[in-house]
Amino acid sequence: VKRWPQVAKVVPMAEDGSLASGVMRTTGELLAEQARELLHDPKYKANVDVAAASELQAHVAGQLSQLLVHILTRDVPVEEQKTAEIVVAPNSAISTWAGESAVIVTHLELLDRSGSKQSISLGRPVYLVEWPIPRAEMRTFLEQCEDAVIATGDQSVAEAVLLGKAPMIRPDAKVEQWELALAAMADKRIDSVPDLGVVLRDLLKSAELRFDWATQSDEHSKAVAAHINAKLGTSRSPDQETLARAGMFG
Repeated sequence: VKRWPQVAKVVPMAEDGSLASGVMRTTGELLAEQARELLHDPKYKANVDVAAASELQAHVAGQLSQLLVHILTRDVPVEEQKTAEIVVAPNSAISTWAGESAVIVTHLELLDRSGSKQSISLGRPVYLVEWPIPRAEMRTFLEQCEDAVIATGDQSVAEAVLLGKAPMIRPDAKVEQWELALAAMADKRIDSVPDLGVVLRDLLKSAELRFDWATQSDEHSKAVAAHINAKLGTSRSPDQETLARAGMFG
């Protein structure tokens, strides 16, 4: 019988006993900040070697902490209160620190800013796994998930929303797409969002539509290039070029 490593999950807490809240800037947002500084001052020495702070460094409860607390505090029928919970987190990098692709979370350690901890044992098994979900299986996987999910990638956010799931927690990347999806849900505009399959078929069938879209794309690219050249000039440093090619200026 396979025995997975048992671990504790540290959860940052506020003074009033609630989850420590705040906005943890993503790597993309940190790079965008460097890009804005460059546009303001072309002589600014940009730093592209940035990394988002961990939830312990920022003392802000991250995605996994929020999801675990939600799972363990929601109302469930009595007959399901001992049922195991399985959290699939492909980007959790469990294998790098646990040596296995799955662990059992046995208790939470509630951490306040002073460094003191309160350990709480969980009432049922919680398995945390980092198994990847292939794109081709994303929809089938999400159909089997609870209503509250965490999604980061474009496809997973779109699939979750179209299936009526609630991507409840601010992701650690591609925040703008997540915000747009939530806005569409709140405004009940999901049905009015163009179907990507229909759009792609129209592009394949219509040479005129392909020409129009290619023209729009070319015009946008030229406008962005002109904007960058006006601000930074045509002779750019490697870091400036990296930010430009990453789309940080538009």
